[in-house]
Amino acid sequence: MATGTETKKKPGKKRKRRFLLLLAIILLSILGYYGYHLYSFANKIQSIPTEGSTEEWTGGRVNILLLGEDARPGEGHTRSDSMILLSMDPTTHKGSLFSVMRDTWWKIPGSGYDKINAANALGGPQKAAQAVSNFLDIPIHYYVETNFVGFTKIVDTLGGVDINVDQNMEYDDPTDGTHIHLRKGMQHLDGAQALNFVRFRHDALGDYNRTARQRTFLQALAAKGKSSIALFKLPQILDEMSTSVETNMSTSDMLKIGQLLYGINLADIQTEQVPRTNDLLEQYLPDGGDVLIPHVLATRQFVHQALGMNDNVVSTAAEEYYWNQYYGRVPAALNGGQVTSNSTNGNVEAQKKPDASNVNANNKNNNQKSKTDPLNVRNSSDGNSTVGNTPSGKTSTAINSKTGTGDSGTTTGHDTPTSVTGGTNNKSGQNLNTNQAGNSGGTVAPTTK
Repeated sequence: MATGTETKKKPGKKRKRRFLLLLAIILLSILGYYGYHLYSFANKIQSIPTEGSTEEWTGGRVNILLLGEDARPGEGHTRSDSMILLSMDPTTHKGSLFSVMRDTWWKIPGSGYDKINAANALGGPQKAAQAVSNFLDIPIHYYVETNFVGFTKIVDTLGGVDINVDQNMEYDDPTDGTHIHLRKGMQHLDGAQALNFVRFRHDALGDYNRTARQRTFLQALAAKGKSSIALFKLPQILDEMSTSVETNMSTSDMLKIGQLLYGINLADIQTEQVPRTNDLLEQYLPDGGDVLIPHVLATRQFVHQALGMNDNVVSTAAEEYYWNQYYGRVPAALNGGQVTSNSTNGNVEAQKKPDASNVNANNKNNNQKSKTDPLNVRNSSDGNSTVGNTPSGKTSTAINSKTGTGDSGTTTGHDTPTSVTGGTNNKSGQNLNTNQAGNSGGTVAPTTK
């Protein structure tokens, strides 16, 4: 005879527990499945240790250089077609995209001055990351490089991307098989069409518009990557990436970066071009062809301010050498109009946006001038800056130059085109004869390739 009260367990609770247990097993299986593919992907991907070229990420703001190159299977590294800096802040959950203009005239580490996209051809993504880090004076923690084949495959695997094409695009080049035919308006682009969209530069603003499209496309691609479609296609995406992506991220890095990116509000991402239009000059140089000469100090100040870096930004006389040589001589070639100095703060202000016909016409005239008036710059066997005088009788214009020191050549200021000639401290904005080396140390002339 039974004593006491016997409690019977309800079948519904048992079924609920079984369901939750089954769900947990399924979720663990999914995580294990994708974890296995991620681990397999990390083992197959071209991940190369980069001692000295990148900095260790310790959990704060992370900076990642995204590179695209037109390299065919079996080829070595080529000049990068695109260079985009992705910066993310895990505290504010905000991100920024900066397109580095590929024709920017800059010193390649271990080499000489060249277009900054040459760094990839000279030393791969490691060298490119180092060059961009030096240019913007910020740490680059990771790089991710893909070729065009990998780009198209990834977009196709995601099922294409919806993008608003800003204009009709028509361009044919039978020599390399390029055929671009896109219509203005909202379009659904497959991999090949998306590649054409981000590469097109045959309009009035050329590379300026092209870099803006690349940033727009990356935002759309990231949004597609956060969708449920991407989750179920992750193994296929990783498989495609493993043969066409080179990075210095470890497996754990990828998981942390992916989690951080997933929490970024894509609609709030800041997108910019560097150098900005007002902080560069289009110029022909005998050693480099048509290049973009950056105002280094102004560019660094802009990027550091955009990233919330409260630090003292500086540039050296050697870094500003080309800007000081050409500032004031060819501004109309870039801006399609007059460039003036703001009398209150010394900032350079463009009166008009770039105009294609004006750019071409002025560049033609300035090219002729530059060919007959090259800079007196010599190679240095050790790759360091050398001291030399400018061509006889040439002067460089300074605007509100605040500081100049003969020992280090370091300049400081705020959005100010700065002319530095050794120890000369120019506060008046007058022309300086840089031939007068004397005790001031002369003008620092950077090495070229």
